[in-house]
Amino acid sequence: MIFLYDNKVDDFTVTALSCETGFAAINVQDQQLTKAWRSTGTSSEWLAVDLGTTTVPINHVALAGHNFSTGATITFQMSSESNFASTALSTELTYRAGIIMEAVTATTKRFARWKVDDTSNGNGYIQIGRGALGTKLEISAYAEPEIQTKMIDTSIVKHSLTGQVFGDRGIVTDTIENVVFPITTQGVKDSLETMFNDVKTVDPIFLQIYKDKSTDFKPFYGTFAEGLSFEHLENLTWIMEPISVIEAK
Repeated sequence: MIFLYDNKVDDFTVTALSCETGFAAINVQDQQLTKAWRSTGTSSEWLAVDLGTTTVPINHVALAGHNFSTGATITFQMSSESNFASTALSTELTYRAGIIMEAVTATTKRFARWKVDDTSNGNGYIQIGRGALGTKLEISAYAEPEIQTKMIDTSIVKHSLTGQVFGDRGIVTDTIENVVFPITTQGVKDSLETMFNDVKTVDPIFLQIYKDKSTDFKPFYGTFAEGLSFEHLENLTWIMEPISVIEAK
């Protein structure tokens, strides 16, 4: 299981090759996917982050709320130069509808960017709702959980005495429920608590449930439904109560 929560995109300056009016590059720092960056074209468009003097190695990246077509070429790059004349890292990401979340070779350079070529995009522009990059928190194989998923409808419905239906149509959100950690070491517990203290039940995280089954189970973007709870066992091991994550849009 992989968490991406300490998002360096939010800490630094974000720029883009082009921006449609009302869709600035800084919008990808907003947790709402509907507040997005949008380009004016579809060829060699890029979204870049100036990481300043940070020494944190970037080894995982994510994009959510995008409009890429299946023919898009999505490249993640890192460089010591703002114009990316040379790159220390340049890797093509695999297209996925909804959320793209992938590991990259750990690299520490000042500038990072996503470059997108999508000339077959019918919208005539590139759009990204949320970008993330940072150092992943990976829980080792023994903690890979069995899970339940649920679709929640936020619509409000009332029935009259005569059986008529009146309602306000809401949206449908997904929920990942009962993520179970059978046995958790002290070190893993500490890492999970550090993450939760950072994001609480407010800030969305990126989550990949099954590292080796990413083609079968899509990455997830959402918030913890409640706090973390642990039961202490012998030899500094713990049982963690099931957790749930609610989709953020």
